[in-house]
Amino acid sequence: MPGPKSGKEVSAEDALKAKPAVEADDGMPGAKPDQGKDGKEKDKEKEENKEEGKEKEKKEEKKTWAEFQLLDSSGAPVKSEKCKLTLPDGSEKTMKTNGEGVVRVDNIPEGKVIIQLSDRYDYEWVFERVEK
Repeated sequence: MPGPKSGKEVSAEDALKAKPAVEADDGMPGAKPDQGKDGKEKDKEKEENKEEGKEKEKKEEKKTWAEFQLLDSSGAPVKSEKCKLTLPDGSEKTMKTNGEGVVRVDNIPEGKVIIQLSDRYDYEWVFERVEK
């Protein structure tokens, strides 16, 4: 029996060994199998999409704030006290307490904030967590 395109005789045994037809995608006419609709290589397109997704995740990363107040042993605010904050992303910020002994940082990633009072010894202060 002749083959449909070549006109050559094909045995039933050869026909069974033939590779199955592959369903066509909606690629660009004349494009190579690894190219998409626009002729770009599919792998590169996938990588670009992944990069775009990562950028969106960074932009959509949830932001928060952190605030603390430094009080002396009598409960009075400690003004102009130097402190170093290590933020959740690993960056560091040096600030001073305001007139009410408060330091606040806004628009930071969620996570742990480490507070260091460089001009004080550990035994001079106690940390109390107060959430409002």
